[in-house]
Amino acid sequence: MHMKKSILIIALFTAVLMSGCYYDNYEKLHPVVVNTTPTVCDTTGITFSVTISGILNANCVTGCHSSSVASGAVILDTWTGAHRQVLNGQLLPAINHNQPNSGTTSWMPLTGSLSACDISKINQWVNAGAPNN
Repeated sequence: MHMKKSILIIALFTAVLMSGCYYDNYEKLHPVVVNTTPTVCDTTGITFSVTISGILNANCVTGCHSSSVASGAVILDTWTGAHRQVLNGQLLPAINHNQPNSGTTSWMPLTGSLSACDISKINQWVNAGAPNN
């Protein structure tokens, strides 16, 4: 009888031990699938009046670079003001964050960075001569 009891205890111990070894991690059992499809940035048909002014108004003009409250005389709510920043070489370094902040050009916007697509659109517009269209 003592032998049956020992075998029963060993069997029970083994069953408990083996069931405790199962790796029951929710994240491992149900991984999150991330959509890795690249987004497409359409840089065709870029115009100042629609594309560039929309980007600048959404990210730069309100409270900072409008004709009425221009910080440091940088005006970006008109083609003339934006074009002036292109010609003096301040717009692209500011939005691309590709040079140290030397005091003459600050990285913009101050709250972070434009999206890669918005930067591509502005670069495309500048490379096309920053037309007033």
